[in-house]
Amino acid sequence: MKDFLPLDNKCRSEQVAERIIKMIESGQLREGDKLPNEPELARQLGISRGILREGMAQLKAQGIISRKPKDGTYILPLKTSQGEFTRSTLRLIKTSSFRNIMEMRDAIEQKAAVLAVDRAADEELEELREIALKCEQHSGEDDLDYYFHYRLVELSGNSIFMGIVNTYFEEIRQIRDNNIRAPGHRQEVCDEHLAIVDAISRRDRDMAKAAVENHMRQIWDRWQNRHTAEES
Repeated sequence: MKDFLPLDNKCRSEQVAERIIKMIESGQLREGDKLPNEPELARQLGISRGILREGMAQLKAQGIISRKPKDGTYILPLKTSQGEFTRSTLRLIKTSSFRNIMEMRDAIEQKAAVLAVDRAADEELEELREIALKCEQHSGEDDLDYYFHYRLVELSGNSIFMGIVNTYFEEIRQIRDNNIRAPGHRQEVCDEHLAIVDAISRRDRDMAKAAVENHMRQIWDRWQNRHTAEES
């Protein structure tokens, strides 16, 4: 088994993806190699499992790894053209305005919710509900808000969506953190998450789209209200 050296304590998911790519390019990892399981790989890299999931989702979106249920994660052949296209898309997101990111996020997560209506198993939706119900964020825990949206998009079965959600969450993290710390806002977010889970659990596509649209509108309104208050 390959040794994965610890990453910087302040690393983000991009560093996880970069480390794996460099190990492939150097020959330390080869096509068909199986990566350690999630807890072990997170331990070796010295990061939380939440950050590891973000990096793994980016690698999957770039076609670098394949994740097989109840089996493991494997290295795929490195496709330079596909990887460069994906990296160009991610660079574009990083230079976009908050408005543009939120408009893209609204479109992607509405579609993800509709796909989850058809594709998510009942037990997977129960897991999503448990995340939504766990409103209080404790020090040292994985980011619950991020993890809810990551799991929602993952249940769509679309790996490209998964890669993009990681990138835009990284770009809006500070804005999101400021919004969610305001009095009462965390409970509002939890209620909106539960409405999304309820709609998907009912297997109602229109209700699922509407619940996501409402959540995105509320996020935007909370940001605008806070931004206006800071300027006045």
